[in-house]
Amino acid sequence: MSDVVAFRNVTLGYRGNPVVEGLTFAVRDGEFFGIVGANGSGKTTILRALLGILRPRSGQIETAHRRFGYVPQRSALDDIFPLSVREVVALACPRGDITAALEQTGTTELATRLFRDLSGGQKQRVLIARALASAARVLVLDEPTDGMDLEGQHGILQLIGRLRATTGITVIYVTHRLNELSHTADRLMLLHEGVTRIGPVAEILCETTLREVYGLPVRVVETHGQRLVLP
Repeated sequence: MSDVVAFRNVTLGYRGNPVVEGLTFAVRDGEFFGIVGANGSGKTTILRALLGILRPRSGQIETAHRRFGYVPQRSALDDIFPLSVREVVALACPRGDITAALEQTGTTELATRLFRDLSGGQKQRVLIARALASAARVLVLDEPTDGMDLEGQHGILQLIGRLRATTGITVIYVTHRLNELSHTADRLMLLHEGVTRIGPVAEILCETTLREVYGLPVRVVETHGQRLVLP
């Protein structure tokens, strides 16, 4: 399995201040890779580097010839603009396959509605459709379920699972919730106060690793094939 992006001993930062140092990891083609950490842990910095917006202060970032589709938090698109769903999807690529992208995300019936009038879950589906319309082979999602209830979170994760199953697309998913990717991701990167751990979900979401990283007593319960981190 080839890598779609690889960080080699990368240090990232702003105005002389390092945020992440000596980071080495790779995301494999077709993988669901989760990046988990609280605000200020370096998630956004790594995301910007993944997208080529931020250059490393040292080290190398290598990318394969894959089109990246960025799915921002839905609040990043200003609702003041009276854009329809179809127009929002077309922003990524006016000549892209908008109809197919709407079908893949279950948003066909929303095509003529104003984006600003949609629910949070519907908006996120539309933003995923926008990335797909650009023929993306790597979906980079920034806190896609932030502010959603459990039903909305489940719906988005189900959609991503279907897309992976039908298209083989690579997923890089950024979140601050430890439990959110416990049964969907292949591997996780856990960030906390300069500490980084990368590995399979079972290796990262275990009591030993979490206690080492957070310095706090935690419990990990496995039920119905899912891991749940408890304080």
